[in-house]
Amino acid sequence: MNLPRYSLDNAKVVYFFLALLLVGGLISFGQLGKKEDSPFVIKSASIVTRYPGATPEEVEKLVTEPIGREIQSMRRVYKITSESYYGLSKIMIELDPATPADEMPQMWDELRRKVLNIQPQMPQDASPISVSDDFGDVFGIYYGLSAGEGFTYEEMRGWAQRIKTALVTVKGVQKVTLFGEQSGVVNVYVSLSTLNNLFITPSEVIQTLQAQNTLVSSGEKLAGEMQIKLIETGTYKNLDDIRDQILTSSQGRQIRLGDIARVEQGYAEPPSTLMLLNGRPAIAEELMVARDAMLAEETGGAVHICHISTAKSVALVRRYKRKGVQITCETCPQYFSLTEDEILSQGSLARVNPPLRTKSDVEAIIEGLKDGTIDAIATDHAPHSAEEKAKPLTEAPSGMVGLETALAVTLTYLYHTGEMNLSDILRKMTINPACILRLPTKGRLSIGADGDMVIFDPDEEWVVEPSQFASRGRNTPFGGKTLKGKVKYTIVGGRVVYREGE
Repeated sequence: MNLPRYSLDNAKVVYFFLALLLVGGLISFGQLGKKEDSPFVIKSASIVTRYPGATPEEVEKLVTEPIGREIQSMRRVYKITSESYYGLSKIMIELDPATPADEMPQMWDELRRKVLNIQPQMPQDASPISVSDDFGDVFGIYYGLSAGEGFTYEEMRGWAQRIKTALVTVKGVQKVTLFGEQSGVVNVYVSLSTLNNLFITPSEVIQTLQAQNTLVSSGEKLAGEMQIKLIETGTYKNLDDIRDQILTSSQGRQIRLGDIARVEQGYAEPPSTLMLLNGRPAIAEELMVARDAMLAEETGGAVHICHISTAKSVALVRRYKRKGVQITCETCPQYFSLTEDEILSQGSLARVNPPLRTKSDVEAIIEGLKDGTIDAIATDHAPHSAEEKAKPLTEAPSGMVGLETALAVTLTYLYHTGEMNLSDILRKMTINPACILRLPTKGRLSIGADGDMVIFDPDEEWVVEPSQFASRGRNTPFGGKTLKGKVKYTIVGGRVVYREGE
């Protein structure tokens, strides 16, 4: 058959098939999924349980291991990672990457059923098990609500709830979540000596209150008294109901709680006002890390994350590295040595970008350095004048002098604490940054390299004196601190550019 001849002789048939192909193509194109609209489903969840006063070994044995055994029986479980701290258990569960997105709600329902099954086996003083499967949600807009003096936490919470109610009705808004909300609690302060005289044990008080309400981190001792926190919701309608609670001693004597205790309204772990002022919350960093990691995975490109500072950011980078994504990151000495509490004593000198984080974030940064998740350590050298740093905290610029303390801080908090060996530390401060930046003549001592070198004594102790800095900047939160590890010479291109004492 001569196809060209047939086509010329039967033009109408050819036109019919062309039209059919065109219509079919248009229909298929309309149904074709587009990458720019593809859903990013993070198939991980975190399980957090608090056990106040327990050691890491007790947390591991009594909390972490039972929960881990229970959730191991779940379908499509790919990996379970657990961490046990003083009074805290953290478990990360990752599902099979091949799990369809439409099955995720059922999987998280199954996880919560498993958690409910294991809850009765938890220690009496342990908190309810918290399951979070939405930390990977990517929000399009983040708003911060702040107010000057004269507004109570309750008023702030009320305004936040009103804004949330208004936003959820906006077309196109799928979800609105409040962060930093001040949940109300009732603090009960009981004198331990009074209880002893009445032959009533602290555990009996806790059990009595727990039978009527939910307790939060109960049993904290403060200078001869015990602090018990109750959430506002429960069978108690007001503070007088709590004060009227009857306690019974071992001798049968009944005593009114209000006669031996102070009952006050408060808030559950309110964040410091200073820490909220013009700060960058952890979620702001984590959203960007998640976004850039997803884009790198989708496009096959490479991405480098600067100044990583939060536990979830480390977890995100670790997860995408294991998936084969070309992602690298670095952190700075202040993020594995200082916590947000430093700003209370140092003020603007401790204001850096991103801000200092919590103790758990510091621990996660150290772990990320140890297991290779974090590739490099940067100095974050950002000098400012004394006049700039003397401004109020909200107006002072972020940044610190990092160049002259970077090595000493790293050695003090990683090498001399036994967290990392010296060769791994030096690798993260020399060869690794050079490889990331693709600088073949930097970060190594070899023929053809630039001849850059630092000679230091890793064991020499010294007190940080900002007035002695070679930099014109003096802004450092490490002023007055004793560090271990002293630079003697700095050589650049084979030439000595710094000699101690000169």
